[in-house]
Amino acid sequence: MRGQYDICLMTYEKCAALALRAPHILDAVGTIVVDEVQMIVEPSRGANLEFLLTLLRVRRERGSEPQTIALSAVIGDTNGLERWLDARLLRRERRPVPLDEGVLRQDGSFRYLATDGDGAERLEPFIQAQYVRGSSQDWVVPLVQKLVDAGEQVIVFPSDKVHPGARVVAAR
Repeated sequence: MRGQYDICLMTYEKCAALALRAPHILDAVGTIVVDEVQMIVEPSRGANLEFLLTLLRVRRERGSEPQTIALSAVIGDTNGLERWLDARLLRRERRPVPLDEGVLRQDGSFRYLATDGDGAERLEPFIQAQYVRGSSQDWVVPLVQKLVDAGEQVIVFPSDKVHPGARVVAAR
């Protein structure tokens, strides 16, 4: 609240609440990065994101606005979102970092679509589960360890109501 930070990570909801409770804090912010901006159409969270973006637009009209960067890897048709934000759209069709997408099967093999563009499915042995907790962690922990040992960068998204079971994303 005193502005003693270099980077602050928060949800849309937390950011909007903070901006309402202490509007002066936005005066000290240089850049706001809104990740997963496609969430604006989600019934559960979209209103919060739209409110936050509207708040930033109002600040722009008053001459006090942090730079806003909105990111989405899946938005497709923007339906004029960039015009509403008075922003410049930067679109890249080619992904600079290929993703290997697939399913880790119960036997520890990985079934994935090849990233070389031929769309062929391949199945190969991948990991051996560590039966310790009797949960998805028995699979996720050895999978992440294998990927990290191979020099991959890994993000693990824990399970939630929308996506049951942990999701692991690795980038080369």
